[in-house]
Amino acid sequence: MMLFFNNLQRKMFLITSIIIFVLVSLLFYFEYSRDKRSLYNQIVTHMKENSFTIRNSIESVRIPMLIQAILEEYAENILRYKDPMTGEKHDPFEISPHEIHVVNKESIIMASTRSELIGRQLEEALGHREEGMRTVLKGKASYSVEQMEHSGVRVIDVSVPIRHEGMIIGVLHYVEPYVKLEAMFRESFLHHLIFALVMIIFLSLFLNLFINKMVIKPIQDLSGAMDRITVGGTGDLIPVTTEDEIGRLAGSFNDMSQALNQREKELKEYTVKLEDMVDERTKKLRESQDQLVQTEKLASMGKLAGYIAHEINNPIGIIVSRAECILMDAAERHYPDSLLRDIDVIKKHANRIASITKGMLTFSRKSPGEFRDVDINSVIAETLLLFEKQFLMHDIKIDSVVDNSFPAISGNSTQLQQVFFNIFSNALDVLQDGGDIKIRSYTDSDGMVHITVSDNGPGIPQEHMDKIFEPFFTTKQEKKGTGLGLSVTYGIIKDHHGQIKVHSNKDEGTTFEILLPLKKMCEEGLL
Repeated sequence: MMLFFNNLQRKMFLITSIIIFVLVSLLFYFEYSRDKRSLYNQIVTHMKENSFTIRNSIESVRIPMLIQAILEEYAENILRYKDPMTGEKHDPFEISPHEIHVVNKESIIMASTRSELIGRQLEEALGHREEGMRTVLKGKASYSVEQMEHSGVRVIDVSVPIRHEGMIIGVLHYVEPYVKLEAMFRESFLHHLIFALVMIIFLSLFLNLFINKMVIKPIQDLSGAMDRITVGGTGDLIPVTTEDEIGRLAGSFNDMSQALNQREKELKEYTVKLEDMVDERTKKLRESQDQLVQTEKLASMGKLAGYIAHEINNPIGIIVSRAECILMDAAERHYPDSLLRDIDVIKKHANRIASITKGMLTFSRKSPGEFRDVDINSVIAETLLLFEKQFLMHDIKIDSVVDNSFPAISGNSTQLQQVFFNIFSNALDVLQDGGDIKIRSYTDSDGMVHITVSDNGPGIPQEHMDKIFEPFFTTKQEKKGTGLGLSVTYGIIKDHHGQIKVHSNKDEGTTFEILLPLKKMCEEGLL
């Protein structure tokens, strides 16, 4: 039973069928009642017409024998459904009279289709009181119609007055059996019942087909589409066939379905993008790990270079001191000039080695972070000395024009040397086939020192300009760069209250511009 009511289509069928049954039943009741009243009224009218016809014939004669003959003739013709005057069939109801009586004012039966009742009192003969007949005899009504039991049979009797010269002299009492009227009622009931059943079946089928098409089917389509979405399917569109609430609901679902499809499409695109981003981040993470390993290697190499430079300094110092002693004793010992020239060359190159190792020690030594007076031009010159051999090997020309007149700046020479080391190292990488490096330094009216380092290399693409100071960003080949040089450079310049700018266009070279405050700017607290 519960399964039956879990189905909307069955519930709608049951509800509509009950409503149709109730409405058609009411219609059947009212139509049958109206038809029943109509049949009754027609029969009563028919009886009245027969009564008036017989009464008119009786009023034309007053001889009892003739009256009896007239009654018998009329009764016989009515039984045969013929008009006594024309002989034509006239009874459409096929109802024959049960009895016809002519009663005088004393209620004595003067003539009757039942001859055994002639001369008897009507109410005594019939066994019941005739109120309608009494009313007609008194002239209070032009006729009377009554339903009653007559000899155990339900009948309809009609009483009409018989007049002579305007005076009521008796009553014609016309009796019809009710049983045939009941048969007509049953036949009418059967016809109405069949019509009602046909109406119930037809309307139920039609209305339920209509509801199924206009309500159930769209809801089933909507439910099916929602089920497909629930199990992970696409949001299919359902047809919108009406503009009512169901149609608007279907339209709203289609809008939601399209929005879901769009969201799913966007989600797939986001998923693809996210996968690409994850792949890219994973790749960068691996590169960063490789760069960190490379950085660690470089740090170890830096420590090793410092250790080697320290170890080289001792024998180099001995070589320089021995060369100086030989040159000092040359006049006394009369060494050949060629030997003295060779010893002088040895001394110069030994001093050069000492300068290089001193720079390496300075660069590899951990900076204490203290700011002192720094000659920025000297820092640039010392850093260039570290690259002198490499620049020469790659045919790189240095054009250095510096202003030696401005005072010292406040800074950390080791950190500043690392700044220029990184910039020169990048220039060396892009000028492997030769080129020019221009170095300029000057002060402006605001007390800032400007240092520019320009090369005529391939330049930096515009899409990389906003990334060059990011940690681990590099365009160099794998394992050739860590991507930390310019990031460290940027941090050092910021620590010195300065600025670093880069100007570059593809195939037009690159210029790094460094701005550092003079010492007096720092002392006066203008930064």
